[in-house]
Amino acid sequence: MMAMKTKKLAPALLSLLSFSCQSGGDLQPIVIDFSVAKTPAPTATPSPLPKETPAPVPAATATPAPRPSPAPAAISDSSPAYDPELTNYDYPRPVRVFSLHDQQQDLQMAYVVAEPAEPNGRTVLLLHGKNFSASYWEPTIRVLLGKGFRIVAPDQIGFGKSSKPAAYQFTFHALARNTRNLLDSLKIGKVSVVGHSMGGMLASRFALMYPETVESLVLVNPIGLEDWKTVVPYKSVDELYQSELKATPERIRAYERENYFAGNWKPEYESLIEILEGWTRHPDYARVAWNAALTTDMVFTQPVLYEFPLI
Repeated sequence: MMAMKTKKLAPALLSLLSFSCQSGGDLQPIVIDFSVAKTPAPTATPSPLPKETPAPVPAATATPAPRPSPAPAAISDSSPAYDPELTNYDYPRPVRVFSLHDQQQDLQMAYVVAEPAEPNGRTVLLLHGKNFSASYWEPTIRVLLGKGFRIVAPDQIGFGKSSKPAAYQFTFHALARNTRNLLDSLKIGKVSVVGHSMGGMLASRFALMYPETVESLVLVNPIGLEDWKTVVPYKSVDELYQSELKATPERIRAYERENYFAGNWKPEYESLIEILEGWTRHPDYARVAWNAALTTDMVFTQPVLYEFPLI
């Protein structure tokens, strides 16, 4: 793992780092404060990559061997089925829609804005991970609101309540630009960026593209600290799509139990897979699976590791 020196961060953001974000474990933050003087970029090559790294998407080829854990909730035929844009799923907070025209099509980017009772004049941008959406940030949002921060938590295109296009060239550059356009529409000029998992890769790209916008950068359990294409055999988008089509509620739970919670499972984790499970039950799940395959390819083929010295 590439080491970065942790710099001073606002106390309210430090409270975020001690909050588990429903992950059931300690967060591993990397914090960069852009208000301090920059030091020369290191010239050393990245640290050797681990020989084995868990894939960041729901596995569809094999179910990990179960470990002792509380029995999962029973899955019944009456469990809800969610459409690709989650029109029948409620987030904890009201959802707004940012309309944009990109790659010759009209798209909608869902997002949550939360205003504190006593503003401190600063805004935190929360960028979700590969298997999540803006809704899972709710515990973190409550903590930061209590410290006076305004919150913006978008669903990236292809995720959550946002559009699931049939054709889209997914790049971290494109997602960063969409996010910047959203902030511009809200007349927000400065943000502290917090990215979890895949959101850490996006947050890094956002900071590189828009340094004048980023006050500080927080990476929470990020992927992107390795070059995936050097440790995971390449799979075509078609292969990834076929794997996504095989997703089931049982496989999703087993994957997250092993790769997010070290083999342990608690009832409160069920909310983190509710959307993924519901999508698999919907007749239009293939559209979700296709977007998931495209974004998986983005993660595997667009490393940010080599650009960390430029931040």
